[in-house]
Amino acid sequence: MSIIEAIDVKKSFKEGEGTIQVLKGIDFKAEEGEFVAILGKSGSGKSTFMNLLGGLDSADSGEIYIDGKLLKNGTDKEMSEYRRSTIGFIFQSFNLIPVMNVWENIVLPIQLDGKKVDEAYIEELLKVLGIEEKRNAMPMKLSGGEQQRVAIARALANKPKIILADEPTGNLDSATGDKVLELLVSGVKKYGQTLIMITHNEDIAKMADRVVVMKDGNLK
Repeated sequence: MSIIEAIDVKKSFKEGEGTIQVLKGIDFKAEEGEFVAILGKSGSGKSTFMNLLGGLDSADSGEIYIDGKLLKNGTDKEMSEYRRSTIGFIFQSFNLIPVMNVWENIVLPIQLDGKKVDEAYIEELLKVLGIEEKRNAMPMKLSGGEQQRVAIARALANKPKIILADEPTGNLDSATGDKVLELLVSGVKKYGQTLIMITHNEDIAKMADRVVVMKDGNLK
């Protein structure tokens, strides 16, 4: 059974007095432990589709199944619990909580779910990402690249079944970006995670098990 299955998913947004159809009937499947890269120009619908998979928005029509269960537009609490327990988001915007230090930001999703923090695993993430010495630093004291690495660690902290990554190396230097990609790909293999990554980088796409292209609201 596919861990992700989208069937004829459509999404439009109002613009002025009219509407723009961003997704025009998406059919998509991803298997457990698969790395799928999504290529496409800006405005093609990639991020909109990612938001639907993550439960950040709802489709106008069609169905999305996650791990065999229909993804419904539940209450804010229900959707938050779904995202924390199943999805690891890596966005271009970091969304760190400014009044919490690095460690507190990373372990927050685990604590919200009432789970025990795997401190050894978090330490490993900090080390691989090169931010072990920043554990007590506040977000405002970090560079953009460091904030991105904290956001990546937070996304991986709960060992989610599905990782949704939108240009995860866009704010990183090439050496750190390579480490991040290695970490994400190794997680797919080690934990059986499914990685869906939006990227414009064809070299990164070559690392994927499968590449799909979003064009004008359709997947090809």
